[in-house]
Amino acid sequence: MARAVSPNSIIYSLVLVHAVVSGFHGWSHFYTGVPITLAQNIFIATVIVSMPLLAVGLLTRRRMNAGCAMLSLSMLGSFIFGVMFHFILDTPDLYSNVYGHGSQMFFISAILLAALELIGFAGGLYCWQCLKTRCSGGTSANSRASLVSPSTWRYSWRDTKRLRGRRVSPSQYKIS
Repeated sequence: MARAVSPNSIIYSLVLVHAVVSGFHGWSHFYTGVPITLAQNIFIATVIVSMPLLAVGLLTRRRMNAGCAMLSLSMLGSFIFGVMFHFILDTPDLYSNVYGHGSQMFFISAILLAALELIGFAGGLYCWQCLKTRCSGGTSANSRASLVSPSTWRYSWRDTKRLRGRRVSPSQYKIS
């Protein structure tokens, strides 16, 4: 029987891959000599780097609505920022203005970041929508449990509390 993938594991993986690709893109900025202003550095440090990590922290602390909202907003802001500076505005960040060694890595990492940020925005919305529509089935507590840890999938917190400390066969669990 195949095991379902939790939305949390998808979000954690997405944020990890986003951090790695952001690191490569930052390195390509340095390597190609593309300057970044102070305002851009502040935006990058707060919205692109810190907010997704804080969103994961909120998700692990069971603050689902805040974590999903922060992830969606940070990824949307990152996407808009990256697309504007790398593909639309005529700035030193514009992909066609970057040349020489490392320009291909700059371009590829900019495209990967845009794709990851768009997927991250959709993932945050999906996470939030799961909370609102109980996409994992069952009670409200049950749907929230599926977004918290794999060990509590499909079981409400009431069932866990009721069955704790007793010898119970797996057939006695209420599976929704």
